[in-house]
Amino acid sequence: MDQVKHYVNEKNRFDEFSLECSSIQDGILNLKELLEKYQGKASDGSETFENEDILKCLNESRSKLLEKTLNKVQELEELHSYSVVRHKELHANWLKIKKTFDLEYENTKEKSESSQSTLTTIKELEKKIEDLELEIRKKQSLFSKVDMTDETFNNLYESYINLQISKIDRLKKPTETFTQLSDGLIKADLTKTIDVEKMYTEINSVFSTYSLNINKSRAEKLSELVSSSSDPLKTWKEALYELKALSEFNSAPDAQDELPHSPFLDQSGFSLANRKKMSEALTSECFLRLASIKLDFLPKFSYQTDSTMGDEIPFEEASAGQQATALLNVLLNQDGFPLIIDQPEDDIDNRAIEKIITNLWGSKKKRQIIISSHNANLVVNGDSELIICCDYKEINQQTKGHIKYEGSIDRKEIRNEITSIMEGGERAFKLRKEKYGF
Repeated sequence: MDQVKHYVNEKNRFDEFSLECSSIQDGILNLKELLEKYQGKASDGSETFENEDILKCLNESRSKLLEKTLNKVQELEELHSYSVVRHKELHANWLKIKKTFDLEYENTKEKSESSQSTLTTIKELEKKIEDLELEIRKKQSLFSKVDMTDETFNNLYESYINLQISKIDRLKKPTETFTQLSDGLIKADLTKTIDVEKMYTEINSVFSTYSLNINKSRAEKLSELVSSSSDPLKTWKEALYELKALSEFNSAPDAQDELPHSPFLDQSGFSLANRKKMSEALTSECFLRLASIKLDFLPKFSYQTDSTMGDEIPFEEASAGQQATALLNVLLNQDGFPLIIDQPEDDIDNRAIEKIITNLWGSKKKRQIIISSHNANLVVNGDSELIICCDYKEINQQTKGHIKYEGSIDRKEIRNEITSIMEGGERAFKLRKEKYGF
């Protein structure tokens, strides 16, 4: 029973050697392919040089280097093949010994019937341990190929930041187009406003996963400060490098008692105790998790109250009429599928109707527009090409509806219907004309 662990260790050693052989074989093949590629790039003799003798010696030296290196690679291949064969032989011998041991082990366990439940649990745990240790060795084999220096990290993270900046730049054009479609009434900006809630949730998740025991309000304040800064990406980068300095503090050979300077973390409410805890518990893996948090920029919309003066208010604070006018402009200034609008006059200020009508003239040349309206200005001044008048079949009961008239404004019954429904009748129409003095 006590020997089981020894055999598990031996099996792990065979597995580890097998993984190493596989990695070495990959390296040999890659080197061989590289050398053969260079060998295939030999000069075809078409170039001309001033110092032919020197260049000839250079080519000979190059050819000799490639040829000798390839020979050494072939020797490595042979040595590797021999090692693999030897590994298989030794593994086969070991398996025979282990098979004998396994039989003895099973017999020993079967004799201990009183401890059968415990032994079953042990067997399950042994299998789990075996699988986990194999996985650990696989991971260690992968980690051995990674060489992450400070310079490498800085370059990679700088590239990561530049990709996010590139993404924002690409999104700027659609927001500018959106502003143009609204005739300058809506301004969209996504260079500063980030998704604070998402960022806070991800930071807090990392702190919780690695048991840093940091109060949630700290992560929230950190996210808010990043979001409210003039350059969120730069600010977040500065905060990350302060966290990086803390994560490396205890591992430095010349570590002092005083923690690294971290003004941004101080501003976010991280106390001395918080930072000391982070310097002890913030692992490289934890820091990389924080560094991989992506800042999602959300568009911030504002309504231009005065385009000449640059006055603006948040779009959600604009009146329903201002919002509807701006969004209707966006729709009318686009090509596309047929556009159906239901009673736009309910939200639009009458003073904005003239602007809407102007856009309507241009828009109906590019797409079909169907409007349900009680506003005569939209129908008449918008030069409707087809007017459909709807009414109840039985006015008193107001049940089912039907199309009463349809046609152009040139038809008398259509004009009468517009005058009756939209203008309050002919008498009211004429009375307004007289009062206005037109």
